[in-house]
Amino acid sequence: MSEISKQITHFLSAAPRYKFVVAPNERMLKDFSAFDLGYNLSLVLKENEKFKNEELTFIVHEELTKLLNDNITTHPELGDYICLSNIGILFEKELKINILQTFQRLSKNTLLILLWDGEVKGNTLFFLSENSKNKIDLREINHIILS
Repeated sequence: MSEISKQITHFLSAAPRYKFVVAPNERMLKDFSAFDLGYNLSLVLKENEKFKNEELTFIVHEELTKLLNDNITTHPELGDYICLSNIGILFEKELKINILQTFQRLSKNTLLILLWDGEVKGNTLFFLSENSKNKIDLREINHIILS
């Protein structure tokens, strides 16, 4: 078992309400296949660009849920998981996505691993840099930040 798998197993042994793992370094995830959420969600948006804003919001939420559920895979030691990369598209205001709620909903039943390229400070994930207005406050979701 890799060191990363041990950290995750230890976290999961406490039976957290949410199973959310932040990996601040891509090299940590060599045993996991990552799903490029930004690329795949942008393909959905391109297919649906003819819809009005109200319709698009509904379609995006529906397609996001479908994309996430369809890309859950199984790890031999940790069970069902999804590892997400390139999530910047979720910060687009026009899409009206509540990122924290989306992660909470998914991580209740599935291990959610987030490859995070931005800054991590305490319980806050900053998109790209600490100066960014786009951030995720993790105080309301059980999580571990891999080291």
